[in-house]
Amino acid sequence: MYWKIKVRLDNEFIVAGDDAGVGEDILQAVLFADKADAHGAFAGNPDQRAFNRAQVNGERFLRKAFLSALVRANLNCYFWMETRVDVIDEEDLELMSRLNIKIDFGIDSFSTSMLKIMNKTKNPNAFLEKFVKISSICNQLDILHDVYLIFDHPGETAETYAEFRQFFQNVVTPQLEGGHLRVKYQRFAFYPGNYIFNHLDMYARKYGFKANAPEWWKQAGNHYLHSRDVTPSIDGNGQPFHVHLKETSKMVKAFNNKAKQKELWQRLHAFDL
Repeated sequence: MYWKIKVRLDNEFIVAGDDAGVGEDILQAVLFADKADAHGAFAGNPDQRAFNRAQVNGERFLRKAFLSALVRANLNCYFWMETRVDVIDEEDLELMSRLNIKIDFGIDSFSTSMLKIMNKTKNPNAFLEKFVKISSICNQLDILHDVYLIFDHPGETAETYAEFRQFFQNVVTPQLEGGHLRVKYQRFAFYPGNYIFNHLDMYARKYGFKANAPEWWKQAGNHYLHSRDVTPSIDGNGQPFHVHLKETSKMVKAFNNKAKQKELWQRLHAFDL
């Protein structure tokens, strides 16, 4: 049994899982968190009922009250949390370490240039420093955690990939290898309706970005592959650039093979708890 929590920048918690009884316990933990003003609702189908919205407004102490309430509730389930490194701190992690929990961090890139292009943060260097600090604390507290990266985002170039390699090899590997961190990645997917879709001409002019199947959802064939059929940028010689994912895969696989708690990680990702 597991429950998944998304923690957002505005201290919004979205909680979902597969057992309505445990969901009620989580709801009570939210409602009775010290000084927390929260509300929630259940919705679902015969196979799944989910506490699909629990919003805890405003102050930092409310997040800690929520986590403290979950610890006190002593729930018999596993939590899978999605959050950002610039949302949580060491005190949060100490509370999380008292739960059965795995954390996913959406870092998106180890390249400071790409973090700017992605509009992920206003201070990429501080953002990456915070990631290393948070991951180090997770390792000390024996918290399983994954970091998620995206390659071939519009604006990706040989230079941005070199920044990724340098940070991965010179910072992440020597400081975090052999702990509880695993690195996950995927190619950028071009989806309708988001900012890039709505500003396609700007990305084309600035970087040479091109969606080679701009309306892939209307086409026959493999939509997964079509959505990722993009040209991230054009180099100085007029040639399209793509990240060499075989090289990336080799580095990441070597790193992940040294991570701890492999059996538990595999069971979690197989939903076998």
